[in-house]
Amino acid sequence: MQAVTGFGGINLSFLFYSLLLWSQHGFMGTVADECIDTASGNTVLYHPREALCCSGRVHTRRGSNTECCGSSVFNSSVEVCCDGHISQNSKGADECCGREAYDPSLSTCCSYDGIQSVHDGIGDCCGSFGFFDPSHRVCCYSFIGNEFKLSLRPSDTTDWQCCGSDLYDPGHETCCHETIFQGAQDCCGPKPYSSSKELCCEGSIHIKSNEEDACCGRATYSNREATCCSGELFDIANGSCCWGTAYDPLTSSCCGYVVNSSLPEIPDVQGCCGSQTHLTTEEICCQGQLRLPILFLH
Repeated sequence: MQAVTGFGGINLSFLFYSLLLWSQHGFMGTVADECIDTASGNTVLYHPREALCCSGRVHTRRGSNTECCGSSVFNSSVEVCCDGHISQNSKGADECCGREAYDPSLSTCCSYDGIQSVHDGIGDCCGSFGFFDPSHRVCCYSFIGNEFKLSLRPSDTTDWQCCGSDLYDPGHETCCHETIFQGAQDCCGPKPYSSSKELCCEGSIHIKSNEEDACCGRATYSNREATCCSGELFDIANGSCCWGTAYDPLTSSCCGYVVNSSLPEIPDVQGCCGSQTHLTTEEICCQGQLRLPILFLH
């Protein structure tokens, strides 16, 4: 390729290339970076040793502790950047609570509904109530009402707990679905019940007639009278389930989702070959087919 020359025989291609290198590396040979303003799309070249690019704006470094805070710069040794706002790092206020710097050893940062605020003293946070002293008060939250509530901590040693936004004594009361009931019981959905005398079946409460009562869906039954399979009751006493269908193992057997009434379940004697039942002493199963055994005479 032939070089392009200008006045006095100057190589214009070499001159252009030299100017390009200078724009990228500068006089001292440092590599230049691009600082792009995302709003306007404008690009400015700068040298990282001498300047910082902060959100599309170039700032001269003021020392080794110069850092970006949004589109501005700050001295991280004496200042704090909180959500784009610069504050003086005074008296240990080196952590952020929203846009405000604070000292976590002296204050508490509370957040509620997307808003953060600083409160004097060390404690806990309770929603819109902000800061509170847990040694004197208890904060409870109701998921149903979506509200916080501060209550005075009882003076006795009872293990009080939250029931929604209220306090209750679990030794003498029951909390079901954020509602307090008298007496220590269990919950069946939103209602209390006595597990020693009643059954809770999918939210339905039933009186126990005997200790063998059990649940089948929302109903109760006794194994001595019926069998429950997949939430459905069958009039078969002490039965077994074959994929949702009840059967009597004393008269039938279950093989491959199918109930066979021709042969009962006999341990170590009755077997399955696919969906077929058979006596293992009389037939053998070969690749899903029942075969008579071959006897070899000597």
